[in-house]
Amino acid sequence: MAIESVNPYTGRTERKFDAFSWAETEHILADAHAAFATWRTTDFAHRTQLMHRAAELLRERADELARLMAVEMGKPLADGRAEANKCALCCDFYADRAAEFLADEFIETEAQRSFIAYEPLGAVLAVMPWNFPFWQVVRFAAPALMAATWACSSTPLTCRSARWPSKKSFTTRAFRPPRSARCSSAPIWWKN
Repeated sequence: MAIESVNPYTGRTERKFDAFSWAETEHILADAHAAFATWRTTDFAHRTQLMHRAAELLRERADELARLMAVEMGKPLADGRAEANKCALCCDFYADRAAEFLADEFIETEAQRSFIAYEPLGAVLAVMPWNFPFWQVVRFAAPALMAATWACSSTPLTCRSARWPSKKSFTTRAFRPPRSARCSSAPIWWKN
């Protein structure tokens, strides 16, 4: 089944996309699982550096991302730029605070030593509404990636192309899978 991205202002079809087959979905999930095994071993310093790079790229590309949101969703350019910059702030926020948020918490019990530990458990899939195509991804992915959890996201039918710049920002330039990863997946998965 073809999925179309239609400009809400002109009514023109901007792009067409093929839906995932079941085999492609299985491949994506297997890639995410394999990549998580390596990603979970990265340290906060490495993840912090990558998350700050993602923030930098979102700021650098705010105008381009705003134009894309305007074409795909009819979002005013100023609102699109604001969304890109809000995403950058979110990336910086979690980059600067994740180690503190996820530090072990020592608690009083009858045992000699007790604590709460936050451990990465696997890949996480987000399926969300998409009136804010970049913000919906970043508000979920930034904390997940900083917690060493592999983040996967669906793409909305209303803004299929909007996934492309996020993928470029988070994967191609900022979040490449570790060299030792056995797969080609990136922390956030889309299909162009």
